[in-house]
Amino acid sequence: MTASTTLLPLAAAATKYLVREVGSMVQQGVAFVDLLRTPDTPAADTAAAHAADDPAGALELTSDSQSLRWKTAWQNAHTQTAALHRILIEKFQASGVDLSESVVLMASRDGRILATADHLDRAAIELALEQDPDLTRQLRSLFEQVAGLQQAPGADTAPDSTEIRLVVSKERAVFAAG
Repeated sequence: MTASTTLLPLAAAATKYLVREVGSMVQQGVAFVDLLRTPDTPAADTAAAHAADDPAGALELTSDSQSLRWKTAWQNAHTQTAALHRILIEKFQASGVDLSESVVLMASRDGRILATADHLDRAAIELALEQDPDLTRQLRSLFEQVAGLQQAPGADTAPDSTEIRLVVSKERAVFAAG
């Protein structure tokens, strides 16, 4: 028997172990991704589901869970902003809006999305948004989501969505405080 022949069963056992462990890690990763992609359960349903587990009602998210939830929400907001950026640029170009200067959008208290007064094509921008209620609804929802993400830890209130600005340039769209 040669040395390589005697090591063959050992190598086979090590390979089998590694394949099993890698498979387990892949399954855990897939389960984690599924967890992140699953929409949140309404709070009432969550409370009812955990009532039997924790009759005292002492369930709380850990700081790691809260941080993960916050980061995921920011990533979702960033993805939605990038998708809406492309739509806004196309809509503004079709409406003849001069995009050599950034367009700054804000939510009004009555639910409209407005351009700041300093843009020369303010009327064309607002008309383009008024003619697309679905886009306006998506923008308003995104403004509210971003405002909610601005809430300081432990604070009872978040900034109002009217205090947030969306700065749209040819290259990107970013939210800023008003």
